[in-house]
Amino acid sequence: EQKSRYDLHRNNPEDQGYRNFLAKLVAPLSKALSPGAVGIDFGSGPGPTLHALFHERGFKVVNYDPFYAPDATLLKSTYNFAATTETVEHFCDPSKNWGTLFSLVGNSGLIGVMTYFLPAVPSGFALWRYKDDPTHVAFYSKKTFLWIGEKYGAKADFISDSVVLFCV
Repeated sequence: EQKSRYDLHRNNPEDQGYRNFLAKLVAPLSKALSPGAVGIDFGSGPGPTLHALFHERGFKVVNYDPFYAPDATLLKSTYNFAATTETVEHFCDPSKNWGTLFSLVGNSGLIGVMTYFLPAVPSGFALWRYKDDPTHVAFYSKKTFLWIGEKYGAKADFISDSVVLFCV
């Protein structure tokens, strides 16, 4: 059922609107990387647009997705960075999934995460459309991201209301 829903997403690397949307993560993460850094798109989906955007900036990226690019051998390597857009809200086993994500950068590296943060006001949750997607099963506040960073020895840097960079 999850994959059927994901198949409806329009993740076209040629779609300028989608590229602009992903640039909210790609731009700040790229600025923080050393030239030639190698990364992984964790949850790349059917159209690896992040791959294209990072490649255009001179970075090498491999794609991992449990449905569309399920090469588990990629999860045994370490990278200079990991990028994950619109993925962490799908984590059915957050403890395991976050552990995997942080293992991808070892003892040093960057992780860029893009997901909409929980509304700051509890009453805003009822109106928040993000919760209405049945595949969105995990939600995060800034406080949660700070806790995740502390758990994995990383500093959380909030770029916007939907982007956080972890520096391990």
